[in-house]
Amino acid sequence: NDGGQTANFPPDELKSMLRSAAEKNGVTIKTVEQNEYLYAAYLLNDNRLYVSGETDDYSMTEVGNYFFITQEAYRRLSGENIDLRGNQIAVCSIYNPSGIKDITGTLTIHGEEYEIRQNLYHYPISASYLASSFACYGVVVSDEDVLNHIYLKQKEANGQYASEMTRRIAVTFADCEKAAAAGDSLDADLRSALRKKAGDDAVISYSLDTRWKAKEAMLGMFGTLLFLGVLLGTVCLFATALIIYFKQISEGYEDRSRFQIMEKIGMSRQEVMRTIRRQVLLVFFLPLAVAGLHMAVVFPLLTGILRVLMLFSVKLFVFCSLGTFAVFALVYTLIYLGTSRTYYSIV
Repeated sequence: NDGGQTANFPPDELKSMLRSAAEKNGVTIKTVEQNEYLYAAYLLNDNRLYVSGETDDYSMTEVGNYFFITQEAYRRLSGENIDLRGNQIAVCSIYNPSGIKDITGTLTIHGEEYEIRQNLYHYPISASYLASSFACYGVVVSDEDVLNHIYLKQKEANGQYASEMTRRIAVTFADCEKAAAAGDSLDADLRSALRKKAGDDAVISYSLDTRWKAKEAMLGMFGTLLFLGVLLGTVCLFATALIIYFKQISEGYEDRSRFQIMEKIGMSRQEVMRTIRRQVLLVFFLPLAVAGLHMAVVFPLLTGILRVLMLFSVKLFVFCSLGTFAVFALVYTLIYLGTSRTYYSIV
């Protein structure tokens, strides 16, 4: 970016720089794929997309992020075929805070009407934008000419705030471990090549998303949460065991005189012990049942929180919840077996 003018590197040139950087660091590129899309923000009102300032009616307007790709890119990335021609489009409602809803009929973009040929239920662009608080839609257009036309129209409408076309190159390395070890050097060499090509005064805008960086970030975040969960869980379990133990001692001394009275008025020792056992079991395992009920009630809320953290597998969460409950029930039972003996000996 020099003097307000933006120059995009051709994909083949970027591939060449990437191969040179990989060769310099001794890593082998297995496959290379590329895709291109336009990301822009619009206001949706009555099946019309507006940029900021084009409409004053905000009462029924929905702010959203829109991702535009060609049907050829969609076919290559998803493996699914759709047949679009001219001003026909396909729309995917990816995310909406108020609930997923399809757009049907026609969609007017920058004053031009596009026929919505079909609604899609999968969009092959990265899901990192799902954390947004705004609605997200994916739009598939028929060809490069339509995509470039929309790009130029939004550039004209938004001026200096216009979105640029995003070009992505996806690379698979033959040896992922070796590539991860050379990751920082690979990043530096690629940045140096871009700087050399663009010039020292140019502003370079690019991002390098890699598997090893994502792994490091995920381990850092979820490892911390796991440590805190284990620490707090252990502390709470110890506190629970101590509370139950001292409660058993205090209740044992309170109940001893009552059970002695029962024996004096005719109850057998066996009947007294059966009553004690039933009472202890009720006191111990009723809270465990209530905890399971609470977990079931808040399950939808917890799955919603996990979606914000990009965790979408409900099945995995069910298994983890059941496993956690089973471990807690086992520990709780061991606490019962240990502390109930003290209660029986006192009574």
